[in-house]
Amino acid sequence: MRSSGTPAWRPTVEQACPVVTPSSDELSRLSRLYERNPTSTLFARLADVHLALGDVEGAIRVCRKGLRYRPSYVTGHLVLGRAYLTFGDARRAEDEYQKVLRLEPDNPAATRYLASIAEADGDGERARHLWDRLRVLHPLHPALQRSAPTPEPEETPEAAGEDLARSTPERQEKDEEAFPFVSMTLAKLYARQGHRGRAEQVARLVDPAYPEDRLGELVNESTS
Repeated sequence: MRSSGTPAWRPTVEQACPVVTPSSDELSRLSRLYERNPTSTLFARLADVHLALGDVEGAIRVCRKGLRYRPSYVTGHLVLGRAYLTFGDARRAEDEYQKVLRLEPDNPAATRYLASIAEADGDGERARHLWDRLRVLHPLHPALQRSAPTPEPEETPEAAGEDLARSTPERQEKDEEAFPFVSMTLAKLYARQGHRGRAEQVARLVDPAYPEDRLGELVNESTS
């Protein structure tokens, strides 16, 4: 059963902010662009920058406003969920991640955070179900190396994927430490700063099937 109060789990300061912290100039640039087109999906990028700079309430405010115009924008709900977690409101964060799964049932990020919230609530059965689901969606997800319970030993595709994940623990641990809060916004920030390799790593963590020929779009979009 889930507790009605605030659960014990919440992200650390390091988890709340990406490694590359955007500047106030980046915030000003995105704010100007967003003011010119307040119904665009740019709100998610702007909110992510607010969150990275430690302005959690600003991130929540921008996301809630943007989602009024774009209620089906998955990235907006993901950013708002992270902002609520950072703020300490796991129940509202959970609501946002549930909305993501209604819009995109195979989304690994929402699945991963719902699993962590379920663990904090003491709902072991639901947590195991979500971790198992994450293994199917993203066998190499870094969170599986640290948090997910060990599955029953069977010869299944999921077990094979877990074995593959265990074969590269150093790489997974480095990815988790380098990119504790992955998002396409973080990938674009890396691309804007000329770190193409890091941008590619983040993009692939968000979406393992991210096509290489779209990486150039990250650079172009981030400089537009």
